[in-house]
Amino acid sequence: VDAHLTAADHSPAPVDLQSPLQIRVANADDAVPVARCVYRCYGYSYGSDYLYSPQRLQQLWQSGAVTSVVATVGDELVGHLCYWLDQPGDLVGESTDAVVDPRYRGQHIFEKLRHQLIEVVRAQGKLGMVSEAVAVHPYSQKGVISTGAVETGLMLGDLPATLDFKGIEESLPARQSCMLCYLRLNPEPQRRVFLPTRHRAILEKVYARTGLNRVLLEQPRDPELDEHSLLEVHLDSGWEEAALRVLRFGRDLEDLVRAHLQHLLANNVPYVYLELPLGDPALGQSLEGLEALGFSFAGVVPELAQGDILRLHFLTDIELDDKICAVSDWGNE
Repeated sequence: VDAHLTAADHSPAPVDLQSPLQIRVANADDAVPVARCVYRCYGYSYGSDYLYSPQRLQQLWQSGAVTSVVATVGDELVGHLCYWLDQPGDLVGESTDAVVDPRYRGQHIFEKLRHQLIEVVRAQGKLGMVSEAVAVHPYSQKGVISTGAVETGLMLGDLPATLDFKGIEESLPARQSCMLCYLRLNPEPQRRVFLPTRHRAILEKVYARTGLNRVLLEQPRDPELDEHSLLEVHLDSGWEEAALRVLRFGRDLEDLVRAHLQHLLANNVPYVYLELPLGDPALGQSLEGLEALGFSFAGVVPELAQGDILRLHFLTDIELDDKICAVSDWGNE
């Protein structure tokens, strides 16, 4: 992005807040202005590296993996929000990478961007929208919840301490947490989910809050397990975290997760989370051993990977800021 910066990006001039604001779907010509806007908001501290690379962002838009909406005032781009899919064609994605020029904060631009994004992806037939709303301040959570999203978990220490919220918080003293939220966009299929005994009470509340079309079942005692598990590992260096996603439960799962966890910790990855399919009756049999490794309840992500996911996180010896801002009674609970 350095090649496109101007003196105004380093020292932006005051703005006329009465200027008309336009919210629209992004096009290829917006890639460079998005990168400049991210720089004005976060410098180079933002974890989503692709936003600093206009060519990469254009490729993601073209592939359908990312849908972005932007806010403009005259010829200047002052806000961005996108819907990110793990794979093009997925029916649930994450609303992420909300960026609003510090000079325009307080104008409800995030809420306007989110309403526009919801309309666009609902028309695409998507089932839902996942959000990880930062808990260091109330603004993102308020914007997400105001559109009908429901909290489904809390990701402790999800954000690196190096993230710089210009105009809100300077470099954070410790890793910060995110409230995990879900918004239904279109009717989802009915699914069976198996509730682990240890977490049944909180999961029942989550499903009651979201209103998802689910049949809640108890975990069977002795489900049949394959010999070998199948596990995906996703490393995100920008956000300093790794995700382990279980695709198939097997008798070797605990050993497999332990080996990956040890490798990640040896390479100084400070935050690791584990995703388990709630639609698999074998989940309960494997859960106790995984929690014995140090994983603990984080929340639920509905309709991720063609079914609901139980998310557990592993807290290393990171310094964690426990001053968590929750904006609703349910979030506080």
